[in-house]
Amino acid sequence: MIAHVDPFEFLKEALAHLDGRFFRVIGGQALGSLHLPRATVDIDLLVDSPALLSDSWPANPDRAIRRADSPLDPLDAVVEWWPDEGDPRVPVQVIVLNRPWLTELLQQPGGKIELGGVLLEAVSPVALVVLKVYAGGPRDRADVELIATHKDWPVWKAEIERRMAQFPRKIQKTWAKWNPGAQE
Repeated sequence: MIAHVDPFEFLKEALAHLDGRFFRVIGGQALGSLHLPRATVDIDLLVDSPALLSDSWPANPDRAIRRADSPLDPLDAVVEWWPDEGDPRVPVQVIVLNRPWLTELLQQPGGKIELGGVLLEAVSPVALVVLKVYAGGPRDRADVELIATHKDWPVWKAEIERRMAQFPRKIQKTWAKWNPGAQE
């Protein structure tokens, strides 16, 4: 166990490196900004700037960079801080995803969330759902169903469906298959 360590050290390092670049909180923490709590251990930050990867990240043995190695990879890259077992620091992932259909969605205001004493902005509910559908995993589907329980779901769903033609076919097919919020 590491004594006297700031649990949000990795977040602060990531934010320092982002140095004013545009980003949004995604994942389980973004669900929390909607008052839809889901157990999560890590903090996910989304940036849409591949140029971020051309910068030199500070040397740190706790950080790993994974770049997309295939055109089929849904992400451009992920920079990860993962603590060893027993280390109290919160894991952080900076996810790089640059897609034309995502740019405008990321500009929409989202909920505020305080993490490690820092006030951050999550993606909008519409962007969060679209990102979850894009990722397409079982946890993502469960998260979308959780979002569909929110009182504002009908408004968000209508907005997603209004924009559906601008999204990649993969998102359109997954959305139709999942049919989030439908009563069975």
